[in-house]
Amino acid sequence: MNAPQCAGNVRASRNTWQKGISGHTIEVKTVPDKFCPGNCVYCPFGKTTHKSIDRTSFFPTEKILRDLENRLCHSGPVDNVVVAGPGEPTLHSDLRGIIAGIKRITSVPVAVASCGSLLWMKGVQQDLQRADAVFANLDAADKETFHAINNFQVQVPYLRFVNGLFEFRSRFKGDFNVNVCIVDGINSDESHVAALAMIVKNLGPKVINVRSFVSPDSGPFSAVVDNVRLQYLASYFGPHVRVLNNAAVVPVEVGSGVVRKESVC
Repeated sequence: MNAPQCAGNVRASRNTWQKGISGHTIEVKTVPDKFCPGNCVYCPFGKTTHKSIDRTSFFPTEKILRDLENRLCHSGPVDNVVVAGPGEPTLHSDLRGIIAGIKRITSVPVAVASCGSLLWMKGVQQDLQRADAVFANLDAADKETFHAINNFQVQVPYLRFVNGLFEFRSRFKGDFNVNVCIVDGINSDESHVAALAMIVKNLGPKVINVRSFVSPDSGPFSAVVDNVRLQYLASYFGPHVRVLNNAAVVPVEVGSGVVRKESVC
């Protein structure tokens, strides 16, 4: 995977495979490193340094959009724009304005890659309505496993988290997708995977991405499920599942999936 190139609040990546999104992606950063309500053991951005559920305007919306416009002026063909981390992007209090601004700048699909921790908030649900796609995480079928993997703040207990996913799903008209991370020895038991798959399928996502990797800060701790077993466990999630791993990445379209070169200069 190519190293991302950064420009202010925007970076370009040829394959944001960890989110289940392929192609030439422009990632928009809305929060500083690393503000998040949780501390997931598999987070590719490492450990959370600022644990919070408080939404605020971390960066001026105008600056975020200016950085994006500059990047688009100097990029090749773009598949999609993704509002993403490091950190939880929905913590930005003007997420609605950011998404609306992106859509004024470019016609490519706009996705939001979230851990799903704030989808129970009415304001977040409303802010996300104009996105073409939303990716949310769900890794646990019970509160004990939820705490072991995601370690969210006390204001985000398991039932609030899961109910928030279902409530948002019922309101959102775009493509709703779920990312599942299988962590060996925590949620990799077959009976747990079966229970988790039932919850995920009941959400009715367009695509279910199943993956297995750990945070770069995990040190000697290694809990990656081998590819053969991962494929087997993924079969519980039904026909809409895609298995993401270092050896084989299955592309997932965002919105229309149309590749086009933007001209905004």
